[in-house]
Amino acid sequence: MTSVAIIAIGTELTEGIIQDSHGRYIASQLHRLGFSVRSSRLVPDDPECIEEALKQTIGHVDILIVTGGLGPTTDDITSRVVADFIGKKLVFHEKAWEAVMSRFTGQNPPATNRKQACFPEGFLMLENSLGTAPGFHGREAGTHVFCLPGPPREMMPIFQQQVIPLVGQEFGFLEAGDDLVVSVYATSESQLDSVLLEIQRAPGFTDLSWGTRIDEGRIVLTLRGGKPGLPEEAYPLIRQRLGLRWVRKGDCRQVEELLRILREREESLAVAESCTGGMLSKELTDIPGSSDVYRGGCVVYANESKTRVLGVDSKGGYQLVRALV
Repeated sequence: MTSVAIIAIGTELTEGIIQDSHGRYIASQLHRLGFSVRSSRLVPDDPECIEEALKQTIGHVDILIVTGGLGPTTDDITSRVVADFIGKKLVFHEKAWEAVMSRFTGQNPPATNRKQACFPEGFLMLENSLGTAPGFHGREAGTHVFCLPGPPREMMPIFQQQVIPLVGQEFGFLEAGDDLVVSVYATSESQLDSVLLEIQRAPGFTDLSWGTRIDEGRIVLTLRGGKPGLPEEAYPLIRQRLGLRWVRKGDCRQVEELLRILREREESLAVAESCTGGMLSKELTDIPGSSDVYRGGCVVYANESKTRVLGVDSKGGYQLVRALV
């Protein structure tokens, strides 16, 4: 199997200030395509630590995914450390600089941003339409190295739209066993486990096994079977017991499933939020391409705003709004 290593760079990760979602996301995506993830590590913004991580991976795996450290500040050192480690100079790319400048509408970018247009010699740009930090990729010592920006909102589209097609062309995709990944919503872990144990006790399902993880308001369930097709046979039984609307195939957040359903029905959505303070709008607009179905929203917190903006009846209408929220 094609081997993969993941390095997430950032002192805020190693010190626990923010949680690492990069390794989990990338590993799950590549595993599903048949790749073998050998390691996933967190490294601070320290050149010696980054160099040590590169030493342990480049030349030892087929693919290396590095995230973080591509910004304009002094602690963003990924490009320089990678170039130094592989013994190549940093080269300024005019196309990358044009992409960086396009993010500064009506003003000139600070000089510090020029470093974001510099990649190791021979490496190619990965375009970033959502931020100022382009990624880059190239081969070294038999390893295809991909360096991606750290913010998930920028990293994930680049990974999906550029990295996966590139590794698919080079290495091909394989089926990752007979696993089935399922997202379960509005269900407790204990409730899900009880349902799975009930199914496992039924004739023909004794070899069914599973693993779970809690992630962003859902349980991501991986079903495995001792015989081909067993997870697929178990899937409709799980839906039947938990409710069809709460179980979906794939590692899919609720908001992503909502957008899929809207597109399928050729419907659009607008929202009015109160106590959520715009959180739903942010969740929707964080997903690239959501503008094809999401029209917009407003935040109305004070009662007078609900009346003035939404036309909510002040006589009893507020109680209805609270109940709906």
